[in-house]
Amino acid sequence: TGWQETINYLVENGYKVVNISKDKVDYSNILQLEDTSIENTMNVIHHSEFMIGLSSGLSWLSWAVGKHVIMISNFTTSDHEFQSNCSRLIDYSVCFGCWNKKEYRFDKGDWNWCPVWKGTDRQFECHKKISSQMVINRIKSIDKLSKFEWGWMKDNLNQKEVLIKEIFEDKIYEKFFEIEEGDVVLDIGSSVGPLPYSAGDKIKHVYCLEPSDVEFDTLLKNMENISSTCLKLGISKESGKINGDYIYGGQTEMDCISFTDLINNHNINKIDFFKTDCEGGEYDVFTLENLNWIKSNVKKITGE
Repeated sequence: TGWQETINYLVENGYKVVNISKDKVDYSNILQLEDTSIENTMNVIHHSEFMIGLSSGLSWLSWAVGKHVIMISNFTTSDHEFQSNCSRLIDYSVCFGCWNKKEYRFDKGDWNWCPVWKGTDRQFECHKKISSQMVINRIKSIDKLSKFEWGWMKDNLNQKEVLIKEIFEDKIYEKFFEIEEGDVVLDIGSSVGPLPYSAGDKIKHVYCLEPSDVEFDTLLKNMENISSTCLKLGISKESGKINGDYIYGGQTEMDCISFTDLINNHNINKIDFFKTDCEGGEYDVFTLENLNWIKSNVKKITGE
């Protein structure tokens, strides 16, 4: 089962897994908490690394104790529970969120309550579609993200979830080719640096461009242990200042650099992995003027 696969992964990676529920479980490699008093349960949670659970009282208790919660809850909407110190597993491609829809009234006497698909092969699909691999990927992300600085996203669970899923789990910028060992990376539109941070030691050097005052300071913190050149600049046809309403944080003006000046000023003679997400600035990069250099010196390009 999914729970057993998750337990096995944790045990294989040096964790002890404890069931803190009063309900016994029939899984191997798991310790059953015998003293389930609130005091002892809180003590066990306090000494744990994190908690994996549903939208339940134990998840709320773990959060109150200050532990990170991996929440498996697709029957509630993402803003229903606490928004901080939580990694939430969601699949919007299936039926979800019935708990928060006014047209459905919960029947507490029905343990098989599923107001839309009860009695069909889609019953409980909201949770059945959350696979053990999704949970394991999130555990891996937590290990990777334990020291990641979120900046303005710290208490914005929805935005964090999007970023975690896209960059650290689905690796949307590495869908067709990955950042490889020893790559020189150019990241135009770095935000707070999730892409180079996720690649970490594989990167030989990364050039990060981010014009937002709000995000740049956080980017610097996330790049402290990565060989990097961080520039508080946007990309444009010509170097200088431009106005715009698309810079995060309410800025209306930013310093910019042309692609040619960027290459020349920093003596960049090759780019192994070029990622761009710069709100239309791509039109000032992929020009006829730059085409020959890009074709001769850039190995992989990705963007959105």
